[in-house]
Amino acid sequence: MDTSDPNSPYYIPPQPVMIIVGMDMGNYVGELDHQHGRTGVGSCKWADGSSYEGDWYANVRHGNGVYITSNGTKYEGQWVNDKKHGNGRLAMPNGDTIESTWINDRLNGLALVKKGDKTETVIFKDDMKIMANNSGMDCGDWVYTVVSVILFFGFWILLPLQAATDTFKGLSEGEDKNSGWGIVGIVYIVYQVYSCGSKSTKFIRNLIGIDKVFPKMQKGIDAKPEVTHHVQSYHYETRHHKDSNGNSRTTKVRVNTHTAVKEQKIKKWEDQSPPVATLHFLSVLLLTRLWTHKEINYTSTAWKKWKKTKKKIIKKNKHRDTHW
Repeated sequence: MDTSDPNSPYYIPPQPVMIIVGMDMGNYVGELDHQHGRTGVGSCKWADGSSYEGDWYANVRHGNGVYITSNGTKYEGQWVNDKKHGNGRLAMPNGDTIESTWINDRLNGLALVKKGDKTETVIFKDDMKIMANNSGMDCGDWVYTVVSVILFFGFWILLPLQAATDTFKGLSEGEDKNSGWGIVGIVYIVYQVYSCGSKSTKFIRNLIGIDKVFPKMQKGIDAKPEVTHHVQSYHYETRHHKDSNGNSRTTKVRVNTHTAVKEQKIKKWEDQSPPVATLHFLSVLLLTRLWTHKEINYTSTAWKKWKKTKKKIIKKNKHRDTHW
């Protein structure tokens, strides 16, 4: 990693060392430079419990490193000017992973997403999942396709056949004149009912126009972040019952007895979402599924207030039952 070569992707022009008053600089252990401060390899831990270990340049994360958030989410990959930038791997506390490319701290491009035993390839644009590349049709899709083809051809074969029978052969005396058309009508109704209940129809029914997408996204960006603390008190009970064969069974059941909710007061915040204008590419796509999420990062002061509120609500409610 050459930060002095202007042609290197890791190049940073000379800049003065800055310390922002009020910002949590963390507890840093590692190499230092008399001119650029934290430069080289080092590790840092912040008040909220997050940590970073890897390359630094001019007091910012720059190069390759591992960052672990306070909730256990782990990013391992490339950094440029204190932002995730380049190839990396994100591991969630529940075991899910994302391997992709980050640009200016946001997921962009193809990504390999693993959730449990399932793996899929998706496309991200500024942290939004815009398309899933599924591997073929599932069983339900095949059933719908086959039945649709059968009913479609059955309807269009019965329709001219019945018309030809009525026109050229005539009807024998006493024969029900509507019996053939009744079959055609039944086939048509069955086809329509089955089509309306398919997954494809349900998906298309929930589509919204591009003119409504942008206002909805902007509304989400402008909305105030909401953080709520939940405490659930509960205990376990041992219950006895008999199964269908008459055998005695014993099960352990969780019983919830008390719930408390308290909203975290947020007076000041800054939304760092990309502007809605960056979604202009959606206008050239015919069918697109957007996946968005919000991530809230606290300053050192806000994190202390969050912990204080959490401690208060737990202290007030934890004695309501055996567990909480």
